Amino acid sequence: MALRSTLVPVLACFALVSTAACGTASSVSDESTAPSVEQAASTTVSVRVPLLEESTVTRTVNGRTTRVRTTRLLEKRNAQAAANGIAPFPKFVTITRTSGVKAFNDAMDRVSDLNEKLPDDDQIEMVAFGAGNEYQTGRGATAVRLCYTGDAKKAIDLMNTQLGDSVLSDQFSLIGWRYKTGKFNGESVALTDADESEMWGDDAPELWKEWRGQGEAILMISAIGDDGTDMNETIIPKCR
Repeated sequence: MALRSTLVPVLACFALVSTAACGTASSVSDESTAPSVEQAASTTVSVRVPLLEESTVTRTVNGRTTRVRTTRLLEKRNAQAAANGIAPFPKFVTITRTSGVKAFNDAMDRVSDLNEKLPDDDQIEMVAFGAGNEYQTGRGATAVRLCYTGDAKKAIDLMNTQLGDSVLSDQFSLIGWRYKTGKFNGESVALTDADESEMWGDDAPELWKEWRGQGEAILMISAIGDDGTDMNETIIPKCR
């Protein structure tokens, strides 16, 4: 894959739960009850993005050693950051319509600053400008990945309109998405079976066709190429 750079090489390859203040409800009047803190948090629309870097690990299988590209949390660089007077990297940044991508861009700037202090063979390649499916590391119960809070449709709209040229590529294009049994095009218009057939023809991605929608996860189909043929499948769970 190509690398996109600012002051540092950044991989061109995707949510912390925000809480809202809430009032207290009267227990003796017929006024509507104010939401609890937990309820307010569950309805706040946000995208939580893990801060990751590309790394290379050595693996030996059947006596054959290979070097494999993978990802790891950027917070593993915090000792180096502290030694060079640079603020630490959190595990995640939270993006809302109010906050925008400032926290993510600030992290990219700190990576640039740290790379100026690091040797050439220890430069950081921060995951950025992607399609969404790059933002995951680890496996099973310890996996860390892009996730969302609040309403699924609003979360997709947030990603589609706010994350470009930063978390996502400036050429990011939303092709379609699924949530539970719903099917939507890139403009979040619900698809009938006829619409779906016209949209995909015989080229629907396997995950799209096999989607059961039994949980709260979103399936997002996107592209970042000029012609839209390099489709990417991203599963975005709800944040825990």
